Amino acid sequence: MKIRTLVCSAAASLVCLGVAMAQPAGNGEGKPPVRRDPAKLFERIDTDGSGTLSLEEYKANYDKRIEAMKARAAAQGKEITPPSAEDAFNKIDTDADGSISKEEFIASVTKPGKKGEGAKPEGEKKAEDEPKAE
Repeated sequence: MKIRTLVCSAAASLVCLGVAMAQPAGNGEGKPPVRRDPAKLFERIDTDGSGTLSLEEYKANYDKRIEAMKARAAAQGKEITPPSAEDAFNKIDTDADGSISKEEFIASVTKPGKKGEGAKPEGEKKAEDEPKAE
């Protein structure tokens, strides 16, 4: 169960991060990807202007992003199996109120530790990394 939760969390975060870091089509100038403002992205997805994302609003965006991710993976000869939109939505909806607030959305996109459990800044060591004194 923990592995499924971790996979759902990672996939949901990757989808949000992929949306936030999407490069405009046709750039072709060798420029780095454009990093989009998560707050502005939230407002674009919030089609009814309620200030929260419903499952339907989230799912519409999620489905588009997943199809694009699957196409990129297929072009590289890979196959991905992302969680359902409902599972991803529920992972981001941390207060379980049935909608995603702007804060929940931004937190899912900018959450520290993306490199895995216990991720640490470059060069920083954990206690486990230190040699044990004998």
